Amino acid sequence: MKVLLFGGAGQLGTDLRNTADLKGIELCCPPHPEADITERDSVMKFLDLHSPSVVVNAAAFNLTDQCELNPEIALRANAEGPRLLAALCRELPSEHHATREVELADGGPRILEYGRTF
Repeated sequence: MKVLLFGGAGQLGTDLRNTADLKGIELCCPPHPEADITERDSVMKFLDLHSPSVVVNAAAFNLTDQCELNPEIALRANAEGPRLLAALCRELPSEHHATREVELADGGPRILEYGRTF
């Protein structure tokens, strides 16, 4: 199983990368800003390049003070980007899950029951 992880350089993405390494999961982590989830062509480039079985989004603008000062950036990164990523994944034979729905278990990602409610 090949997993495409957006936001792999962030705090959560780093934890997911470390866990994937320990469990032997093939994880592709395109670098930001080259992999910008708010840009259709950017996302498609990596979806086409890697043909993942699962797409995980750990990309976020999570600095609360900066979000307050830059609400447009926060909206693009935390709402519009994930919406675009999910829409593009619906067009492909991939699954898209927010990181709060996924647990990396032996053998690959496992969708938590919470994630099945979306």
